[in-house]
Amino acid sequence: MRTLLRQADPNVQFPPKTGQKDADLTKNRTPERYLSNRATSATAWPTTKTTMYRFPTTVLTGRLAWTAGYEYFTAGTDARLALNYRAKNVNLVPARKGTVKVVDSKPTNIVRVDSTPTLHRLVDETNSKQARLERQVDSGIQAYAFTFG
Repeated sequence: MRTLLRQADPNVQFPPKTGQKDADLTKNRTPERYLSNRATSATAWPTTKTTMYRFPTTVLTGRLAWTAGYEYFTAGTDARLALNYRAKNVNLVPARKGTVKVVDSKPTNIVRVDSTPTLHRLVDETNSKQARLERQVDSGIQAYAFTFG
């Protein structure tokens, strides 16, 4: 990455290298989860047809309909997202207009989605933990990816 950035701007200034290996950056943390029918982390998703998913699946759960697309999944009626994770931060990249609401027992904020794909923090803890996240998603919301910190 540094080589490419230096090629783009020979005068770019970088902070010192950390000496940390790439694998250490995600050690004991859930990897990114892409919600699309082309992503390698979302295997066996149907192609561009509305499908009913039921508990327990890895990411999409409940009595709901999701339509898998090339770049994102689109929420149907009563759609929910649920996953088990290990991290201190959980982020979702949604788009369109609507809300993503808490369903699990710990009260957190309601994410208001306003059309463009934007990263939203769903969980923000001081320390990494293993937990389950469940959110109700308004019909029509597009979900692109989960990221973890």
